[in-house]
Amino acid sequence: EFQLYLHKKGIGAGISNDPPSSLPLFDGLTEGVIKALCESHDLRHLLDEFKPAQAIWVLRDYNDVVNSNLVSFRNQAARVKRIASHGNSAHWLGRGMSDRTLTLVCSLTHPDIDDASASALIWYFRNVLYFEQSLDKDPRVLLVHYESLVTDPKREVKKVFDFVTLDFKPRMIRKVFSSSIGRKPPPKIDPSIRELCDRLTKRFDGICSGP
Repeated sequence: EFQLYLHKKGIGAGISNDPPSSLPLFDGLTEGVIKALCESHDLRHLLDEFKPAQAIWVLRDYNDVVNSNLVSFRNQAARVKRIASHGNSAHWLGRGMSDRTLTLVCSLTHPDIDDASASALIWYFRNVLYFEQSLDKDPRVLLVHYESLVTDPKREVKKVFDFVTLDFKPRMIRKVFSSSIGRKPPPKIDPSIRELCDRLTKRFDGICSGP
């Protein structure tokens, strides 16, 4: 048996530029699980700071991500416009963005961009960070496809547990279900942004992330 401390997204969401080592949240923490969604642009730093830390990068199909965001968040277009206008420091979503990606985002952001296209663009520039940080070459990072995780949880969850050297027990996947996949038709997205997301998806599909 084991116990895990789970801290959800936003390690430093309210602490502008504090390095992870300065956050009192982690004082004395030797084992835990951190959902570092807001800090994925700084993952290599986190891995170095908290050695021998490991990371699991979960990739979900952008169509389902967009559909989900359209239900939960209605301000994606405003966020992307702010980043395009004021640079990658205008919102946490833009942190760590390379100059090349920022230029691309600016070229695809127009006054009439809607939440669906903006959400897809966010999916792109947050996930391209995986390659911009060379995490595809970092043995401390395991890439997991969300769709594989929920359709074949026994295999995929065991892979995760093997990666972090913990014992897997079948009861751990009793509440894993796949009904969230393709629940709605693909959203209407700007063709240029859809093409961008499709190319990144293929790049991820080309990665062998383990047996």
